[in-house]
Amino acid sequence: MEPPPSDDDWYLNLLWLDRRQCLLITHAGTLFSVLVADVRKPDLRPVGPFVVDALKRELRSEGLPHDVLGQLDPDAVQLAKTASRRTLGFMNEMAVHIRFEVAAAGGLSNCDVGALNQQLRRTLHNRGGYVYPIDLVAQRLADHPRAARHYETTTSEAWVSHEGQSKDHEIPGKRVIRWLRSVDARTCGFLG
Repeated sequence: MEPPPSDDDWYLNLLWLDRRQCLLITHAGTLFSVLVADVRKPDLRPVGPFVVDALKRELRSEGLPHDVLGQLDPDAVQLAKTASRRTLGFMNEMAVHIRFEVAAAGGLSNCDVGALNQQLRRTLHNRGGYVYPIDLVAQRLADHPRAARHYETTTSEAWVSHEGQSKDHEIPGKRVIRWLRSVDARTCGFLG
């Protein structure tokens, strides 16, 4: 039985860039996204450790605690079917931007994927009002001041939002990763 959809789900989509497999990972509630280049099938067996490591690395690159969008436990990852067409639409839009940026850089090998990831999190999306994914993360942090105090005492570099306030929070629970079915037939057997 599939778990019910949640804003704390993570969505995966396989993209082909320069004939290489790349993984776009997006948090449903905030649209915080991570592009991982050059993914190979053995990397994703099992999928949990690979995805969780990529997410933790990118959260750290933003100066965020690894549990800001919920506990990331590689053993608790479950694959499920796509539950949100809206999230799929945002990810398709991101894929267009990614393909444009990769082409503008002269190919994936010339593209700064780290800078592209930061750009993805600072691109406006209309979710009933225009917002930046990084600001939605900051809003979650602001809603949980107790966790912010914990974070500020455990790190020397607190993350600062656009408003200049240090914030943090944690959301316990299992992560559900929803696999987005791509139109590209080559992706069908990637995880299965």
